[in-house]
Amino acid sequence: MLNTLDITEEKRLYTRIWSQVPLNVIYGDALLARCYTSNLSMGGVLINANIGFTENSLIQIIFDVDKSHCLYEVRIPAIVLRCANNQIAASFENLEKGTEDLINACYTSSYPDYY
Repeated sequence: MLNTLDITEEKRLYTRIWSQVPLNVIYGDALLARCYTSNLSMGGVLINANIGFTENSLIQIIFDVDKSHCLYEVRIPAIVLRCANNQIAASFENLEKGTEDLINACYTSSYPDYY
């Protein structure tokens, strides 16, 4: 028998998509990792990387897109929510123009034209 305590409540505001999008993680002015996403949403990203950050660290994410894409070399500020099991969960501070298009392309295809 299920009761209300057994039901896990979803706290995310945005739908996640399971996708391996290549990206770079920047801390300060240093490139720390070239890696891939595990999932992606309008609110943030789960990154497959073994980098030791503390919660609330400020990082920047650069999606590895083609030079013709409007996000090419754009640094998107993010805050580290947690690091565990070789993954980093980060919340976007603000979305740059083109981020929504990139995420929507991941919904429709695992390899959008501009990767």
